[in-house]
Amino acid sequence: MSLIAVLALGVTLLLPPAFAQTTQPQAGQGQTKATPKRARSPAQLRNDQIMRDCGAEWRASKAAGKTGTQTWRGFLGECRKRKSA
Repeated sequence: MSLIAVLALGVTLLLPPAFAQTTQPQAGQGQTKATPKRARSPAQLRNDQIMRDCGAEWRASKAAGKTGTQTWRGFLGECRKRKSA
């Protein structure tokens, strides 16, 4: 055996099992009780709807080739102003 092979084998044997990779959590690990999510506020729900509406407008405009050089960020800012008014 070469010196490198012997050193690699020695390091492998000395590593604690915590460094071993597992594909599934072991019993008792990573299992926490699910906490119920808090309901979204009216402002958050309004924001969600604005994002959906603006996203739909952006996709339609982009598919029709009407966006030109405008980016999503620029479009979103303008769309938010329109929807807030």
